[in-house]
Amino acid sequence: MYAKRVLPAMMCAVMLLFGGSNAVQAAGGIESIRQDLVSKQAELEEVEAQIAEQQAIIDESQAVLDYRLPEGTTDRLTELARQISARLKEEGLTDVFFDSMHVGITTMEIPVTEFEDINAMMEEFRDKQHLWYTNLKNKMAATNAQREATTALESLSETKAALESEIAELQAQLELPFEDVTEDSWCYDVVWDVYQKGLMTGMNATTFEPETTLNRAFMAAVLYRRAGYPVMEYSDIFPDVPGNEWYTQCVMWAKDAGIILGYDDGTFGPTDSLNREQLCTILWRCASEMDGLDNSAQASIADYADAENITDFAVEAIQWCEAMGILNYRDGRIAAWEEATRADCAWMISKYLEATGQER
Repeated sequence: MYAKRVLPAMMCAVMLLFGGSNAVQAAGGIESIRQDLVSKQAELEEVEAQIAEQQAIIDESQAVLDYRLPEGTTDRLTELARQISARLKEEGLTDVFFDSMHVGITTMEIPVTEFEDINAMMEEFRDKQHLWYTNLKNKMAATNAQREATTALESLSETKAALESEIAELQAQLELPFEDVTEDSWCYDVVWDVYQKGLMTGMNATTFEPETTLNRAFMAAVLYRRAGYPVMEYSDIFPDVPGNEWYTQCVMWAKDAGIILGYDDGTFGPTDSLNREQLCTILWRCASEMDGLDNSAQASIADYADAENITDFAVEAIQWCEAMGILNYRDGRIAAWEEATRADCAWMISKYLEATGQER
């Protein structure tokens, strides 16, 4: 057991800290969600570019459809046809000659007669007929292009709406309700992780209080929730843990599991603060006692200037935490005797689950 050390107490009367797991369970870890978000945003940018292209086609096509031939063009064509036909008959030329001119419209070829006035009228007719025909052809092409672009735009708009919905959902999954843990906070990802997994909640609906000191009852509650709220039979093994406190079941389970033990004087100290070496020791015990894992891995901590400050009972646990990449540092120090904060707890729990391959 630990030798009892009296540390500053932390108020723990609010059940909100421990009651009910978080209702929102995001699929995958935070990095997976961020990657999905980046991918969906890239897809959205591509779809928006395609929408802009189709809209440009629609606008360009509409400009073609809105174009009008110079006023009087059609009337002049009709008049020229009448005049040319009359002159051809007048000169004893056949309508076949005039018909051949129609055939040559698209190739810009016109028949040539010995009569300059007829030639001039046919040339004018050819030019205006070509203008009329080109306008008609352009309008037909514009109509088809606009129809196809409109159909594509409808499909792309549906895709865009679906992507925007997915992006909004992913962004919501990445959000935390806590005003005091912003996305640029060093502990944001780990707080998000333990919050999503229902292991830690806020001190209230909008604050997490990452720098608030962690106490023994709270740590027992975090692990009790991870264990799935097993029902424990009360026994008065600790005189300072009555049967009707919010943390009673948590403490009974933690003691029974051999993870959080009492002090040498027989008390538990539910409101006593945990220091960082005690937090490491609890997680080291979790590996073997709760998860049935080998916790014998060791890494040297000799390079840390404050390594000599570690209490003997915690040396092996801290070396294991170092080997597993669980321990976070304070200005390059282990800071074994410094009080653990709620952010420290979130960090070490999240890294513990990651390092040991545990889902929760």
